[in-house]
Amino acid sequence: MIGKDSKGSRIHTRAKAVLVVAVVLAVLAGSFAGTVAAQTNATETATATATQTATQTACQPGPDEPQLSQSRLYAPQQTIASGEPGQISGGFQVAADASCSVVVSITMSVPSGMTISGSSDVVSSGAGLATAQFTVDPGEIRDIRANVYSQNTGDRSVTADITYWPEGNQDMSREIDGISLTFDVQDPVTPGTPDGGDGGNDNSTGGANGGDGGLLSSTMLLAFGGFALVVLAIVAVATRSDGVKIGISK
Repeated sequence: MIGKDSKGSRIHTRAKAVLVVAVVLAVLAGSFAGTVAAQTNATETATATATQTATQTACQPGPDEPQLSQSRLYAPQQTIASGEPGQISGGFQVAADASCSVVVSITMSVPSGMTISGSSDVVSSGAGLATAQFTVDPGEIRDIRANVYSQNTGDRSVTADITYWPEGNQDMSREIDGISLTFDVQDPVTPGTPDGGDGGNDNSTGGANGGDGGLLSSTMLLAFGGFALVVLAIVAVATRSDGVKIGISK
């Protein structure tokens, strides 16, 4: 009886030791994951603050600004037929010696039955309008493009207005109005038409924080995975050791 009680006591003591080790490892894993999360949040906050500060700091435009050394909006593909959409392209450039970046805003009036889509810079806002807005830095050339679809045949015209200003100084805006782009629609073409393409969509999914979220999730998974493996290994060794001792006692 004494031998059995001693053996039971040893097993009970070992089980308590395994439980204590498991709890300690759980606390360590939680602390590690919390530290990683805190560091990630601190980095994101610092980045957001720096970006906001830079945005709020307006440049000091020169007396001749804003100036676009290149401002062109045209239709390289004016015929819409046989599943081939029309195309609108544009090129904008700011002189390298300009004091400020230039914000360019484009508004296009689209006739009924016509759709403009397929560019990360051009957004259809409904009510027969398509808009685009982007910033061009000094010395930079910015190109845009979009596909044009139409459900109705015949000559169809898109009218575009361009407004641009030094970044942070919209009160100094200038305009280029009444740009007319005419398309010969021989066959109805919609974004879902075979061979009509998907609109050349340049948009990409995710956000700036997508990579940070993936990093945090992976780190936490590794931490908890390692913790689980260690606990399983300890339990397995303890169980195997108990089994051997009980067999010898018998």
